[in-house]
Amino acid sequence: MPRQIKLGSWEGYAGNIFKPDAPLTCEEMASILVRAYELSGKASVSFIDVKSSSWSYKPIQALVANKITAGYLDGTFRPQSNITRAEFSVLLARVINENLKLH
Repeated sequence: MPRQIKLGSWEGYAGNIFKPDAPLTCEEMASILVRAYELSGKASVSFIDVKSSSWSYKPIQALVANKITAGYLDGTFRPQSNITRAEFSVLLARVINENLKLH
C-alpha cells in the first residue's frame, strides 16, 4: 500500500507566507518530503555542501537514510539549487514506492 501524506506537513515561509509560484530548492523539498511522510534517520554519507549546522541537514540525512536520494557523484547535494519537476517526481516516487528506492 502506498504511503499516505501527513496532514499539516506543508508550511509557508516566515510570517505564514506561501509562495506557490516561487521555485523550490532541493533542501526545501527534502524538508517537505520528510515532514509529509514522517521520514527519519541519519545516513553515514555527508555532502561537502551541507554543513551539519544547516537547517536542512537533518531532512537531507533522512532522505539519504531512507534511500530516497544519494546526492550527486561529485559528493554534493546542491541544497540551494532549484529542484526540477523530473527530480521532484523521482524523489516522490521513491518515497511512496518501496520498489523504486536506491540500493
